[in-house]
Amino acid sequence: MDDVDVPDIYDIVQSVRAKYPAKLTAQQCGLIVNEVAVIARRAGRGKFGLLEKGGGNHAVLENVKVSVDWLTFEQNGLFVGGDILGDAGNSDTGELGEANTQWPAFEPIAADDYVAPFPSLVDGPTPIPPPTVPPPTVPPPSVPPPSVDALREAIETLKAAGVNVENAAVSITVTVAR
Repeated sequence: MDDVDVPDIYDIVQSVRAKYPAKLTAQQCGLIVNEVAVIARRAGRGKFGLLEKGGGNHAVLENVKVSVDWLTFEQNGLFVGGDILGDAGNSDTGELGEANTQWPAFEPIAADDYVAPFPSLVDGPTPIPPPTVPPPTVPPPSVPPPSVDALREAIETLKAAGVNVENAAVSITVTVAR
């Protein structure tokens, strides 16, 4: 098309298609077209989208009926679209299709038929981050640890009270007056 320069993203079409089985449902084909549009947009290759399709062979993405094989593109307010999946699955009959990749000759479409892709269908739902738990705070000691002199004094006090501390394991509590 002379007025719209559609970037060639056939490499993306092929890589996305390769993730799926040989035969596809109409819904799977719609998901492929959506993923191609999302990846192309994220790669900065242009405003690719989907073709809204009220009837006939379609997939339902986010409650919107879209074509199972047409990729759309918008540039400067002009809209075009083309068939990137030959022999796509059929929603009317349930028949599976091979959905062979192809790079089309794009043709004009109505602006109302252009639908932006749905990134959430590619990424999955946005995960809820785990709650942030602050590390426990350890208060500084309210009393500085006793000095060696204070411990010696406590031992002498015990000896004076008749306690044999030479070979005994002793737990000493020292109270320091301020």
